[in-house]
Amino acid sequence: MQCAGVFLDAGANRGDTLFSWYRTPACVNGPRLKNTFTTPRRGPCDWKWPWWLPLETRQTWCAESYEANANFTRALRQTAAALRAELPAASRVVVHTSTAVGVRDHVAPFGIDTVHGVGSSLQLQRRAMDRHGRSAGGEVVGRTTQPVRVVDLVRVVADLGATGVPIALKLDIEGTEYEVLRDLMLTGTLCRHVQTLWVEFHQPVAPVPAPSKGAFEWMLQSHNASWEALQREWLPLASTRCGTTLLRWD
Repeated sequence: MQCAGVFLDAGANRGDTLFSWYRTPACVNGPRLKNTFTTPRRGPCDWKWPWWLPLETRQTWCAESYEANANFTRALRQTAAALRAELPAASRVVVHTSTAVGVRDHVAPFGIDTVHGVGSSLQLQRRAMDRHGRSAGGEVVGRTTQPVRVVDLVRVVADLGATGVPIALKLDIEGTEYEVLRDLMLTGTLCRHVQTLWVEFHQPVAPVPAPSKGAFEWMLQSHNASWEALQREWLPLASTRCGTTLLRWD
């Protein structure tokens, strides 16, 4: 089956996002229009998906999921297998386990969040949440590591973009988003090939400067002079200079 687009899920964990991409309707179906068919019978909707990516569109896209934490491998593969059995496009779901996204192809130590799992990171000096859910209140993830394959996300996006299909990219990569976004933006790869972008920004740790979170959000939101009006209308932020719309992931 031909892919109508490709969803890149970087930081897939157990596959919850992958499942929602293929199975959960968006909570909006147009500018300023909340879905009217969200009922107990139909199940919940998801506010993360914009109206220009309704469920019927997402179900025609292929997906590639990346997860470095080996503790999530079994659950992620099970989620992907269940989706492949149900949906034609999901037959083209590719799961990259024990694989992180970064700025060059290599093998690197990956720090494991031994309490929650979801705070695991290539940034070995990061602190995970503590047992009470307090951010950065837990142990340094570098105390427990496992070797993982790291892929250059600029190369991955450029190769997919060269095929001409639209790309939607989710980044939930526990602090590595700053150097990945830097390279995607400076090479022009992001604006050329990624139509919809979700980023969960984490608190920067050295050597990333502390103001980076706000700076990246501002750059990605304000490349269109009408960005404030467009956000109020729930419209894409794409402009003649950059085809990317940033959406929040949290």
